[in-house]
Amino acid sequence: MSTSSVIEVKTAFRHVASEEFRDVPPENEVEWNFSARFKKKMAKLVRNEKSFAWKYVNAVKKRLAVALIIIVCNRKIKPRI
Repeated sequence: MSTSSVIEVKTAFRHVASEEFRDVPPENEVEWNFSARFKKKMAKLVRNEKSFAWKYVNAVKKRLAVALIIIVCNRKIKPRI
């Protein structure tokens, strides 16, 4: 594809995208209404993130999972002597 055709495709895409999103208001004008369930989950997430132990518990679980995978994979692969 030549450079001029690439530029034409990009221009056409920008034109189509601007037409398609013409009626969409700017982000600062959109009013967000979150459900009670969403707010509750977010509050729990924020609370857990602030917890001192949370990052260590989360990291320990990941490390144990990786160690288990390595052990299982090493048992399946037996070196030939």
